[in-house]
Amino acid sequence: MLGFCLCIYCQSAAESAGADAKKLVFEISAALDKVIKDTDIWLGKELSIDNLVSIFGIDIKTWISSQELTLIDLNTKLTKSAHSAGATLRWVGQLPFIDGLDQSWRIGINPTELTQVVDVIEALFYCQSTSEIIELAQNYLSVIQSPEKITGILRPTYPDNSSQSELAKRVNALKNIGITNIDFYLFDVWRERDLEWIKQSLI
Repeated sequence: MLGFCLCIYCQSAAESAGADAKKLVFEISAALDKVIKDTDIWLGKELSIDNLVSIFGIDIKTWISSQELTLIDLNTKLTKSAHSAGATLRWVGQLPFIDGLDQSWRIGINPTELTQVVDVIEALFYCQSTSEIIELAQNYLSVIQSPEKITGILRPTYPDNSSQSELAKRVNALKNIGITNIDFYLFDVWRERDLEWIKQSLI
């Protein structure tokens, strides 16, 4: 809940959807204050919408749904604008960092609906083993179902990869389950060796 967005825009969207936003903000703030000062009321409980509803009431479910709808509406407009200029809209999904698509509601994302309005979902498959990458990719495919709508993003060097053959194995593993659009991101120094590994993995 420390990452739950309580900005005025989310409040406005929730109110438009019928939630008592001001009351909910007060209750969440009070609960977080208690966690910080005294007892963690969520300790041992699964993080789920049903459990949040049991604590805060139905308004929190309305709030989460309104966040998802706001994101869909924004990306619908962005895609329309991109298409009018002859471009496409690619959405970089950091959902792997919150344990996959089934937890996407935690950050206001409905991946099934989002896939319908953007051209491509770029999934960050930042994992340190091929099996983890495939498990995550299959999680995406189970929700999105259209492999051509997914671009798999691999990190070609440390800490995910340590050799050309390892990178090639991961590229081939993704292709074998239908994800043929593959790209490589690295927020670090790119060495000539890294570029050569990428080149060879795609041959």
